[in-house]
Amino acid sequence: MRILNLIMILICIPLVLVGCIIRTLYPIYDKNNIILTDILSGSWVKKSDAKEWVELWQFVYEEDGLYNLSLITKYGINNQIEIDTAYFEAVVCDVNKHKYLDLTPDYKQIFKADLSNRFDCAFLIPSHTFLKFEISGNQLYLYIPSFDAIENILAKGSYNLSYKKLGKNDYIITADTKELQKFISDDEIHPIIFKAEPQVLFKK
Repeated sequence: MRILNLIMILICIPLVLVGCIIRTLYPIYDKNNIILTDILSGSWVKKSDAKEWVELWQFVYEEDGLYNLSLITKYGINNQIEIDTAYFEAVVCDVNKHKYLDLTPDYKQIFKADLSNRFDCAFLIPSHTFLKFEISGNQLYLYIPSFDAIENILAKGSYNLSYKKLGKNDYIITADTKELQKFISDDEIHPIIFKAEPQVLFKK
């Protein structure tokens, strides 16, 4: 098991350097703001300029606001098409009139799968990440929180949010759920951390 963990850590290093994922120790939802109705089930695709899909998000609704999410990524290496799959448990919630996806790795699926996939490996420390989203017709808009914006806010000490620095360009937010909800709902902070253009997925 120690050898397996070491292999996984080595595999996942490139993602930490490139991906800059916001990780939190606690979820952004509580039992009072989970959206219990099924609003995401099905397959949503992100297309390339050539109109071919490059990402496929497959949501399967379980119960009580919980989905199983398979994130399938297609990319080219040396003129060959490679496909990787990352597995998550996703909870949909509403915080201050905005909808969010709270993601945690589905460890049962990860340890069954090919360890070449990297996105879910970033969560070797049990943790969460979150995305804001909107649905309009057959389109799903995903707003990814800005790692740099949150890092700048924390570095300046302009907001008292509990976090632990794990290394250069790597930290985990240790604030509890109530503190997290307050942070992302702040009228000044919210537009800063979600300023980037959304990724657009289309319903298959």
